[in-house]
Amino acid sequence: MAIHVVKDTTDPGQIQKAVDQEEDRKHDIEHILSSERGRRWFYEIAYVRCHSTASSHVPNCSDSTAFNEGARSVGESLIEEARSSCPNLLIQMLQENYFDL
Repeated sequence: MAIHVVKDTTDPGQIQKAVDQEEDRKHDIEHILSSERGRRWFYEIAYVRCHSTASSHVPNCSDSTAFNEGARSVGESLIEEARSSCPNLLIQMLQENYFDL
């Protein structure tokens, strides 16, 4: 789903469509994180593959550093969406996957 852009802030229809789409995205994230399998998948993408908590720097290689920073940026945006949508499920995910409790 594309994110709706409000071009005319005086148009209540555009504003409502953007608000509805934002709510849908929150529900999407909440749906994914509501199951153990979804939390495991989300953790793998955001923290492992996007290495959100690791350094992006590769000595003497600006291209690799830029590539790593792009992946990290994607992971950070996913984590922020989860943090703002359902922080309790994000914490549960971290407990299950990161802290190995």
